[in-house]
Amino acid sequence: MLGVSGVGLSGVISAAPVSSVVSMPASLVVVPSSSRVETPRRPAPTVPPCAPPPASPSPTAGSPTSPPAPTSPPAPSQLQATVIGDSIMIDVAPDLHQLLPNAYISGQVSRQMAALPAVIAQLSAAGELSPRLVIELGTNGPGWSPGQVAALLRPLQLERLVLVNAGNDPAHPDWPPIINQELDQVAAQVPNTIVVNWEAASAGQPEYFTWGSRPGDGVHPGPIGSEAMAVLIAEAVESGSTPSASVAAIGSAVHLLRCAA
Repeated sequence: MLGVSGVGLSGVISAAPVSSVVSMPASLVVVPSSSRVETPRRPAPTVPPCAPPPASPSPTAGSPTSPPAPTSPPAPSQLQATVIGDSIMIDVAPDLHQLLPNAYISGQVSRQMAALPAVIAQLSAAGELSPRLVIELGTNGPGWSPGQVAALLRPLQLERLVLVNAGNDPAHPDWPPIINQELDQVAAQVPNTIVVNWEAASAGQPEYFTWGSRPGDGVHPGPIGSEAMAVLIAEAVESGSTPSASVAAIGSAVHLLRCAA
């Protein structure tokens, strides 16, 4: 695990206090979430990140176009990773823990990017800061400084930084483009960074945000969406150290993994 001293940024990125988390078995750490409706899950299709997409067969004339047939989720990885997220990560954590059983996962409702310095300092002091770091933050608002976030992350000399961008937000439709531009700016300034494009992967996938027969809010993923996001994150964590940009497919959505060497 990495060590870091003197972590803290003034101005836009402030060292906000971190609420207590609840320890769970096998290093899975999440904050309590509200009651969750469990529904049967289907495997999420997967392809390796930063690799050419599989060729799709041409549809027969007059027949409807169908999405690729689902495959089994990837086998669990033994890599260590640290995952920092908001309430979305609370939903995704159980699926992600199945794929990354050695990951330390921290999710908190309404957590914003301003909390990142304090969270990193806390995890470093606890010996839980891995050289493979996943950050799923930004959904709760834009307006933070990409330069300050990059300045916080560069000294960590991470083997892999995975940034998960923001998907559709019906309540704040103007937020995701700003948030995702800010995340791209961070990725351009921190080596070994991959941006998981959840915005594109989840676009046009209403089943990603439903809980059985219950519609969701369009932001927090339901069982199918949680599994899909977990697959994308796990693949990004496991990717090589010098990936190149490529297009990959999951379900019927196409997403771009933007990779920075």
